[in-house]
Amino acid sequence: MTRWTARGIQAMSFVDTLYLGFGRARSALLLAFASDAVLEAHLEVYYGQRWEDDSRLAEAWLPWERRAIGEFFPPPPAKILVGAAGWGREARVLAAMGYSVVAFEPVRRLAEKMASETAPLGSVRVYCGTFQDMPFLEALPTGARGDLRNDGPFDGAIVGYGSLSHLLKDAQRVETLRRFAEVTRGPILVSFYASFPESTFPERQPAAAHAGWLRRWLRRRKARRGTSRFQVNGGYFRLLSREEIEGMANEVGLKVLHAEIERDLQPYAVLSTKNA
Repeated sequence: MTRWTARGIQAMSFVDTLYLGFGRARSALLLAFASDAVLEAHLEVYYGQRWEDDSRLAEAWLPWERRAIGEFFPPPPAKILVGAAGWGREARVLAAMGYSVVAFEPVRRLAEKMASETAPLGSVRVYCGTFQDMPFLEALPTGARGDLRNDGPFDGAIVGYGSLSHLLKDAQRVETLRRFAEVTRGPILVSFYASFPESTFPERQPAAAHAGWLRRWLRRRKARRGTSRFQVNGGYFRLLSREEIEGMANEVGLKVLHAEIERDLQPYAVLSTKNA
């Protein structure tokens, strides 16, 4: 009986195979056919629901953030800009360290929670808006139209966790870095999802010749989004190489002060104006 039970458990491995296959197929189809509006809406829904999962990090830096802030950012009470700030994890930690913080978030539910959570700190100004809206954002809780240039120039900036990869077009990534550079005179911390010579998310090769044409056609459809992926728990994200980060930075007059792009570690880069 024990041996038959063990064989039964092993036989259920086909469920895992089906699940992984379904996930790959869903990702390929959404990247090939979903509109930008659908992918953006999914990101808003996903991040609007997941703030509760981040509560354990409410008062903590991640290890790579601690290294970057400690080594490259000016000491408090410098003024720091945080974009795509979620419900305020980075803003809260910076404020607790003595920094003056301006933070903005595109998902209204998160921005409103950040405004509520950081109000007692007294050193965090909160806006609602996207990277594309910069520098004109909605001040919370008043709803007044604000201009980041009136709050700056900032001594440093953080482009929120992985948010550069969640933008749908490379032109948006370049423009985002440009707008941060326009209001920041110090280091800019950027994290993203990285691509490597052999992808962290390998795709199967066609199993049979008769199926090859369909997979090739889907790959051509997906190619319009570059090296990108989709996950239900994570949404759309573009995989970026070191060379792409350096190219985007150079295009807007920034240089890479430091970059860590390794497997199994959160990739990030610290950028700065070339004359800084």
